[in-house]
Amino acid sequence: RGEEVGQSVGYHIRSDRSLPHPHGGILFCTTALLVRRFQVDPYLTGISHVLIDEVHEQSLNQDFLLALLRDLLPSRPDLKVVLMSATINPALFCDYFGGASHVQIDAQCHDIQVYFSDDLEGVLPWLDSRHAGAINGAQDEDEESDTAELPNDLLERVLLH
Repeated sequence: RGEEVGQSVGYHIRSDRSLPHPHGGILFCTTALLVRRFQVDPYLTGISHVLIDEVHEQSLNQDFLLALLRDLLPSRPDLKVVLMSATINPALFCDYFGGASHVQIDAQCHDIQVYFSDDLEGVLPWLDSRHAGAINGAQDEDEESDTAELPNDLLERVLLH
């Protein structure tokens, strides 16, 4: 839509953040940050939807978040919780959330080709060796570290392509 980050869409990863305007918007954040939000505001005031992708990937924060959301829903019937996964067991999660409904979307599988950043240098004109090192470092990061430290100019180039 031609907007800058921080207008209607924002992010919050550890101490790095660009929050959307306060009267509506989308905020991408980690499960750990949403759990912390529960500590400050146990009713998630101002939040209308929570989407959790790859819900089948268990972690302490994610399991705790699911329990908090399940317990919150009876007092926040307006809150919409969407759990997504390609390999989810819908019956398990529907039962856990008290008989929640689910939608199954059939999808076609596609072959995946693995490329290493060193192989892409020269193919992608904006990728050079200093960015390749930052991307390679991202492969070793775990979920709780949230993200690798990528240079701002690389992020801008990726977002503009």
